[in-house]
Amino acid sequence: MSSTVLHWEFTFASVPQAYEYKSERKYTKLPAVEFFVNNTRGIRLLDASKGNFAGLADPDSQVMEEHGEKVSYLFEWPGYKTVKKQMNARRRKGGAVQTRSRVAQQVATIVERFIDEESDCVPSIHGWRVGPGYVEFDSVYLIALKRISKGTWVAELAFSMQCYILRNHETTSYSPTLSVLLACCVRTIRSSEQSLRLWRLDV
Repeated sequence: MSSTVLHWEFTFASVPQAYEYKSERKYTKLPAVEFFVNNTRGIRLLDASKGNFAGLADPDSQVMEEHGEKVSYLFEWPGYKTVKKQMNARRRKGGAVQTRSRVAQQVATIVERFIDEESDCVPSIHGWRVGPGYVEFDSVYLIALKRISKGTWVAELAFSMQCYILRNHETTSYSPTLSVLLACCVRTIRSSEQSLRLWRLDV
């Protein structure tokens, strides 16, 4: 395991996604679209929303192959309803497909809207609340996109544990249960088994 990946595991919590590839006729499974900034996994969605792609690997590569005019992005956030939004797969009708940087910007728009709209809602699963004083947009990262059907990609997301813990130590909404959890483990997903795995950390 490289030092870069190890550092990532110690500082970020993955948001579990339980969707798998669905075989369809005349459809070829494509590799995941991954995002690396300065050789580190993930792009901060706040940067993507502002068009800041400094250090992003292959920002201009076209990643929406085999798509028509539209593509759907989907993600889960524990305790909330599944989010699925349709966006343009091409920069203009009949034109070239979207680039890696533009795709990140599209996902950023969806996630920012989700957090804004759900910030007053208490999730059904404790410890995953989004909004001011909880998990905020500026701490969320896009790690990869995985194609699960002909027109749908699942967004693999993560958020900065360090940012969350430091923020909550300074607010009245501080959650001891979650801070302890985030300080000692990382949640991740095994998509092949659709089961969660906890990695305990020496902290």
